[in-house]
Amino acid sequence: MSKNPPNNGNIVRLAISFEAGIFLFSLILGWLLNAPPLRQLHLNWSGLTLGTIAVGPLLLAMWGCSKSRFGPLRELMRQVNKQIVPLFLGAPSYALLLVSLLAGIGEECLFRGVLQSELTGLIGMPLALVLTSTIFGLAHLITPTYAVLAGLIGCYLGVLLILTDNLLVPVMAHALYDYAALEYLIGSNSRRYKNA
Repeated sequence: MSKNPPNNGNIVRLAISFEAGIFLFSLILGWLLNAPPLRQLHLNWSGLTLGTIAVGPLLLAMWGCSKSRFGPLRELMRQVNKQIVPLFLGAPSYALLLVSLLAGIGEECLFRGVLQSELTGLIGMPLALVLTSTIFGLAHLITPTYAVLAGLIGCYLGVLLILTDNLLVPVMAHALYDYAALEYLIGSNSRRYKNA
C-alpha cells in the first residue's frame, strides 16, 4: 500500500515568510549601518550568467555528499531526509522556487551584502570572509557536518561577491542551488513514499 506525502502548505508559507523576513531584516540592518545591501546588486546578463554557472560546483558537491559512504556525510543526509525533506514533501514546484529565491535574496543580502561588506571595512577582506562564512555555517546548524558544509558554501558565495563585485552572482547561485537541492531530495523521497 502506498503512502501519500504530507500536505505541508503551512510549513511552506512559514518558510516563505521567514526568508522574506530575513530580506527585510537585511534592509533594516543595512539602513542602520548605512550599508544598504542592494547597492551591490547589479541586474545584468553577466551577473545572471555567472550566477547560473557558479551553481555547478555546488550541485556537484551536493550530489557527491548524497552518494558518499563517509560516516558524517551519511549521517548528514539521514538528518536532512528526516528533518528537512518531510517539511516540503507535496509542495508544488512554484512554492519551492519561491522559497529558494527568497532564501537566495534574503540570506545573501544579509550575510554577503551587509555583514561581509561591513566587516571588510572593519577587519579586512580575509577575516571578514572567514567570520561571515562561520556565522553563515552556524546559522545552518542542523548537524556539525551541515554547519561546516554551509560555512564552506558561505565562503564560496563570499568569494563570488569579491571576484564579481555583484551580489546578483551569489544570489543566483544560492537560489538555484536551494531549488535544485530541494527538487532532488524531495524527488528521491517521493519515490520512497510511493514504494512504501
